[in-house]
Amino acid sequence: MKDGVGKLLDRIQRSNGSAFTIIEFVLEDIVRIAASGGADRERWKDLALGIASSMGRMAPLYNVANLILLSLEDYEHDRRILEEFKRVREHHSDSVDIIAKRFAEEFSPGTLMVNSYSATVKACLTELSRRRDVTVKVAESLPMGEGVMFADSLAAGGIECQIISDSMTFECMKKVDMFLCGADAVLPHKVYNKIGSRAMAHAARQEGKPTVVVCDTLKMVPEDVGDSAAKTIAIGPCLKRCSALFESFEASLVDRVITERWSCGPEDLREKFRTWKYSPLLDGMGR
Repeated sequence: MKDGVGKLLDRIQRSNGSAFTIIEFVLEDIVRIAASGGADRERWKDLALGIASSMGRMAPLYNVANLILLSLEDYEHDRRILEEFKRVREHHSDSVDIIAKRFAEEFSPGTLMVNSYSATVKACLTELSRRRDVTVKVAESLPMGEGVMFADSLAAGGIECQIISDSMTFECMKKVDMFLCGADAVLPHKVYNKIGSRAMAHAARQEGKPTVVVCDTLKMVPEDVGDSAAKTIAIGPCLKRCSALFESFEASLVDRVITERWSCGPEDLREKFRTWKYSPLLDGMGR
């Protein structure tokens, strides 16, 4: 029979949910294991390295693995892990609401462009719509079409939406006030998000519109998490299809990064990482 560590690693491997939903049960299980004293130092290390090796592009899991390994440096590692992850869990549970309120206090755009499906972006738009009329242009976000689902969700909440094809990014950017972007990972010099985000960030810069990135600080990572992971499949004789789900764009294209702890520009973003602590056991595992 597997112990708590083994069961959690299995659950992560089987999960196909978003980073937000996965990190919720990961934090809960880690607090439970630490509170029960259900893992010795080696099993905690197994858990951290297992999480890191299975994380794909999920920056929050990188940070969870890193925090476990750093906590193991403490003599009373169970107590340290319990304290640290209770704190992280509390921050995470409130982060979306805090980010949404901070965004609406700093910005008041009437029209925005978004892509993909982000719970944090949705919260920001919902909070903004309580303060003023809002219209959102939502790129369909192929190949998964997440933007269509996102537009349906926003419209169900009473927010005026227009679905646009991904190829209309540059033309439609002329008609909005900003590009509001979620993030799968934020690094000192780049931002990872769903495919299409790079074009939107460049279109916003070309049209003189701000790009604002909103995300939990668990999405902040000090090292690279990968490339676009493009996949090519054969669909017929002499015919192949290439597609990707993720891509990155330069942090210099971002005007503001808003998290539950702070709001800053791209220059200050690099400062946030200068004192970043991470375990040498994770060196290179994000690449």
